[in-house]
Amino acid sequence: MREGRIPQILRRRQVEGQTGLSRSAIYEGVSQGTFPRPIHIGTRAVGWLADEVDAWIAARIAESRIRPVRPARVAANTEASGVSRPSKARERRLQSSTRTTTRSATRRRQP
Repeated sequence: MREGRIPQILRRRQVEGQTGLSRSAIYEGVSQGTFPRPIHIGTRAVGWLADEVDAWIAARIAESRIRPVRPARVAANTEASGVSRPSKARERRLQSSTRTTTRSATRRRQP
């Protein structure tokens, strides 16, 4: 915060909009000490200093730029062309469900 400048206070919804975090994630971060603490601005109202929230966002950006990027993993059910196919278990379930339907349709009770 610069000297001579009035600090801007953000309400919770503004903080949610700027950070992309949900309400519960914000308060969880506050309780764990990983997110700035709110200040009381009324009997039932709190807000966050914009400079602190901006600093938190800048730190997240810097942290994400430092980490090495891992190579993308290819899912086991993806073919070389990149097209996803159903897993073997799902294929078996689909086959058995069509068989069951076919059998039940042919086995009609005689009145």
